[in-house]
Amino acid sequence: MLGPTPVSALLHSAALVAAGAILLIRAFPLLPPGILLVAGAVGGVTAVVTGIMAVAQLDLKRLLAASTSSQLGFVFLALGAGSPASAVVHLAAHAAMKSSLLLGAGIYQHAYRSTDLEAMRGAGRRWRLTFVAFAVAGLALAGVPPLGGFWSKDAIEAAAFGSPNIWLLGPLVLVGTLLTGVYVARALRLLWLRGSTGEPVAGIRWMLAGLFALATLAALFGFAVAPVVRLLGAGVPEDPVSRGLGLTAELLGLAVGWLVPAGRLLGPARALAAVGFRPADGFVTFVARPGLALARVTDVTDRALHGGVFAIGRGALGMAGAVRWNDDFGINGLIGGMVGYVRYLAGRGRRLQTGLVSRELLFAACGALLLVILVLVAR
Repeated sequence: MLGPTPVSALLHSAALVAAGAILLIRAFPLLPPGILLVAGAVGGVTAVVTGIMAVAQLDLKRLLAASTSSQLGFVFLALGAGSPASAVVHLAAHAAMKSSLLLGAGIYQHAYRSTDLEAMRGAGRRWRLTFVAFAVAGLALAGVPPLGGFWSKDAIEAAAFGSPNIWLLGPLVLVGTLLTGVYVARALRLLWLRGSTGEPVAGIRWMLAGLFALATLAALFGFAVAPVVRLLGAGVPEDPVSRGLGLTAELLGLAVGWLVPAGRLLGPARALAAVGFRPADGFVTFVARPGLALARVTDVTDRALHGGVFAIGRGALGMAGAVRWNDDFGINGLIGGMVGYVRYLAGRGRRLQTGLVSRELLFAACGALLLVILVLVAR
């Protein structure tokens, strides 16, 4: 949410956050009932828990980010209830509604240099056209008829109440719907209260043009439900009982969010909800710090192993040098010396072989004389 507003609007409404849901929708025919029950339960709990987180937020963009998680929980709940068509319809409706809300939040951020809800008190009165588009998208997200979110929420509620697991999915979808009304009304109330006027916004007309285009899509999305359903080749469920209960939950949530401050509504749980119900520092404590510690241990171990390998390598190179020296100057020298001496003796002996008969007779006579002398001396 720290990126530029158009980037936040794109990523947090459709492009990035929907990837996992789309994957599960495509894999829906392969999933057995047990897995669908788990997906529905996880989605319903997510819708409720992150809905409470949205109610507790003091920052508008953080509220909308928690709302995104909550609405994707509805998508998973629809899949768990056995209605992928309802999930697709709500994904499309959510893209229009959430992109409108994030663009409206971006205009207020430009005017107030902040997204803190307390700092933006009165933004709705100062920037009324922005507030109108923001309110339309917010009420559509809450499911107020005849705005776009009503039709997608109604389909999910009907799917939950028509599911064999109504005992689990029914209460979750109603509580999630009520919480959506609470945090939408709370944001609208804080923006409408009297407060500071903010600063002029450069390029406001272009910003409003994009905002109103998306807000109009969010308001009129109900006309697109039938074509989307025909494209999917599957209908969305309808149920008058769930519709009545859903409308009651939506209106009750809007009333509570407008009339009851979040601190009084959540009590001591607000501080915990504002940080995502995470113990200690959450991800930092249980993932990042252990991961960094493991990385440090691994680095030390790796350096020690490298040092040991280098030491062994240096020793091996020294031994190889000694062996080479001994081979070059020891064994090779000895063998070379013996070969040279044998060649020398062979050369000297070769000189004796002249081929002259007289000389050979002389050597033979001298040898015979030497033998006679040795025999005489031996006696």
